[in-house]
Amino acid sequence: MSERYIRQIEFNSNVYLPDCPVVLEKGSVLLDSKTDTYVLQLKFANIGEIGASSIKVQVEALDDAGNSAYQEITAVYDEFSASGNSFGMKKLLPLSSNNAVMFNVYVVNVVSVDGLSRSFSREKYDTSVEMRDFVAEHREKVEQKQEQNAKMAALCWRSESYKLLLGAVGAILGLFTILFVGAFITDGFLPDSLWGILRIMMPPLRFWWRGNIVVTISNMLLFLFFWYMWISAWMSIGTPEIQKRTFTLAILSPVVYLVFDIVVALLLGTGFVFVNDVGSTIVFFVIFATPYLAVLFNVRKYSNYLG
Repeated sequence: MSERYIRQIEFNSNVYLPDCPVVLEKGSVLLDSKTDTYVLQLKFANIGEIGASSIKVQVEALDDAGNSAYQEITAVYDEFSASGNSFGMKKLLPLSSNNAVMFNVYVVNVVSVDGLSRSFSREKYDTSVEMRDFVAEHREKVEQKQEQNAKMAALCWRSESYKLLLGAVGAILGLFTILFVGAFITDGFLPDSLWGILRIMMPPLRFWWRGNIVVTISNMLLFLFFWYMWISAWMSIGTPEIQKRTFTLAILSPVVYLVFDIVVALLLGTGFVFVNDVGSTIVFFVIFATPYLAVLFNVRKYSNYLG
């Protein structure tokens, strides 16, 4: 494009409307060396809070005396632009002559990505305001906001409350592990009252479970599974992975637990008792999955910073 088009003049915005989310960043009059005609190239910037999908502009061309150089140009730019981005350079507007020395570019309509259409009156554009680099100011604000968001996200990921919540889960899991190993090694390790506590965690632990090698191995694998999941959650503290990990743990832990309970009940031939087994699953969910959900919901408050 640079070989074919020769820049004749370059200009910035001469008018400005504070409420308009799109401003002219730069304009150029180009000579098309192939056709020996002139075209107008406009570069816009989205300084709004959300993306724009389309804009309509009106261009007023003036000569040395401040009179109209030729008929006004109306153009529509159907091009997506995210907040802070530039656009419009690919669209070239044909000019009838090269008599203009100044251009007033009015953005009269903006359609945002959410479908909202906003119109702006040309009469409200200010021509006496001291022109500032509004694009640079907006991008500086965007950078500052992104930096602030990154700090808030990092603070969210490193929250000490997550360590407390997951630490409590680890402590309870450790207690159940000790009880389980002790019950497996020694028949008289647990009094009847503590067996009731252990059954909150593992309702498949019927009194004859030690004689079934399949159930024994399955119980061991289940404990290893829960420890693996807990360690993965703990290791994700301080990283964006904590959101995905805690969601997986909160959903997967009770599901795996319930499926395991059903399988062991069938292996032992005791059948699946809905009240006992589903009730124990709910208790398990409250004890183990709730802390994961607490972490997840707190992280989700910062979801817009986790990009």
